[in-house]
This record gives sequence, C-alpha cells and structure tokens, in this order.
Amino acid sequence: MAEVLDKIWQAEEFLAFERASEQKHELILGELYTMSGASFNHNRIAKNVLVLLENLFQNTQFEAFGSDLRLANLLDKSFCYPDITVIAGEPQFLDKEFDTITNPVFIAEVLSEGTQNYDKEKKFDIYKELDSLQEYLILWQDKMKARLFRKIEKNHWEIWDFEEKHDKIPILKQFEVVLADIYRKVDFSKG
Repeated sequence: MAEVLDKIWQAEEFLAFERASEQKHELILGELYTMSGASFNHNRIAKNVLVLLENLFQNTQFEAFGSDLRLANLLDKSFCYPDITVIAGEPQFLDKEFDTITNPVFIAEVLSEGTQNYDKEKKFDIYKELDSLQEYLILWQDKMKARLFRKIEKNHWEIWDFEEKHDKIPILKQFEVVLADIYRKVDFSKG
C-alpha cells in the first residue's frame, strides 16, 4: 500500500502533484500512499453514515462530507481523504483552491483488512493533532463493530466500543446513531 519515496515532500509540492494526478494519494508522515478502490460493504457503510449524519445535521451548524474532501495537517505535513469528515460552521481551507480543509470536528473511517492498522494508528496519529477534532469513529466492515474516540483534552481521549445492534453511538455530544442503522443492508458474507 505505501510507496515510500526517496524524497521529502513539502506541502506545496505534494499538493501540486496531487492536484495534477488522476489517482488519489495520501501523504502520511512523509510516506506516499496510493488510494485503492473500496469494497461494496465499505462503500455501503460509508454511505449509510453519510446519510445518517446529513439527516441529523439538518438545520444545524454541522455538515458531513464524503471521501473526496482532502484534509490537511500541516504540523505533520500530512494530507488524507477520510471516509467521512464533519465540519462545524465555515470550512477553513488550506488555500484558494478550496479543496483541502483544516478544521474537521468529526472523522469516520471504515476499516478493511488492508488498511486496518493504517487507519487505527497512523491516520489517527495525524488526526488527533488537529485542534478542531473532537471525535474519531472507526467502523469494521467485516463485522458489526464501532469504536469511538472522544477528545477530553489534548492527548487525552476516551474510547468507547459498540458491538450490539441496538447500541446508540453518541456523535458530537448532541446526536446519536444506532449501530444497526450504520450496517443497514451490509452482508458480512460478501466481505
């Protein structure tokens, strides 16, 4: 998955490369990752979450986006495409291209066998450095399971696991989603 290159990428250099590329890449702590296609279950879970959040966020300051919105963490010179990104209020863009944000309050990632450690460790290390981020939700695609990380203060996060279909996952301290709704129509036998 990783293409570790013999060069150190500068933010402007990576963005120029990425904006000209037909394929998406993530830059995580100096390692360039080529983004591959996702499974049907992965896409269904991400779509379900996006629809649930959009319905919850009507008439609020929150807005949810899918995996085409790039996120920047300039402290670590990292750029990612989370499966779901939520912002509160106005987006803060990296530059005048308006395609890279810096102020997510909530991020969700759907895990797969190939990206599980990458999403749970490397990407979370990048995400938790963002001052604006309040919560990070990871979702398994091979079983009904969710893990929510909620920031208590810098470098102090609570972790909650959800595995029962009627479990209610608190989102941004004012919303709830039911685990079964996230996994609606997901057939685990089809991976």
